[in-house]
Amino acid sequence: MGILDRVTTIVRANVNDLLDQAENPEVMLDQYIRELESGVAEAREELVNAMADEKRLAAKLEERKRRVRDWEEKAEQALRLGREETARAALRAAQAYQEEADATSAAWAEQRDKVSDLQAGYEEVQKRAEAIRADRDVLLSKHRATQAKEKLSAAKTSAGKANAAIKGIERMTERLEMEAARAAAREEIAALSEAVREAEKSQADLDIEARLAALKARIASDRQ
Repeated sequence: MGILDRVTTIVRANVNDLLDQAENPEVMLDQYIRELESGVAEAREELVNAMADEKRLAAKLEERKRRVRDWEEKAEQALRLGREETARAALRAAQAYQEEADATSAAWAEQRDKVSDLQAGYEEVQKRAEAIRADRDVLLSKHRATQAKEKLSAAKTSAGKANAAIKGIERMTERLEMEAARAAAREEIAALSEAVREAEKSQADLDIEARLAALKARIASDRQ
């Protein structure tokens, strides 16, 4: 992987995801920015070297084309002087330089495309790095705000669970209290029933005693 490819991978990483994963987001973001700046500097150097190679190949191509023209001119001059063999040798030299020129032209075109790609990629990562560096505080503020919202949401969820538990306990308490009240009521009713039975028994005893007294009085009257 080239320097630009590596930096592009770093640049295209989701900064918010990186902040979420970091134990200390501020330290992590500063480290991330330093890595970006270092990578951008390396990418700039790679672009400079590529442009230098392009210029070198362009110069070599022009030099080979000049040699071709020179040898063609020499071939023409030799032919004008009737030196046909010398003309042939000059044309062979011109042909050799033409082949070199063709190969250099292909290499130069390839290098030119490489420079174009590197330049576009370099501009992309440079802008992205500058934007991240400029938005450092904004990114941290957004991250902190997001974390605060998540904590508040978690707290609300916990509070909701706690409230649900409290309501459940209250319902259970009410149920137990109702069960105790019912038991007390049953005991009270049972005690009341027992009292009524005792009262009824006492009244029956009184009635018997009254009837017994009346019977005794009648018997005593009959004896007289």
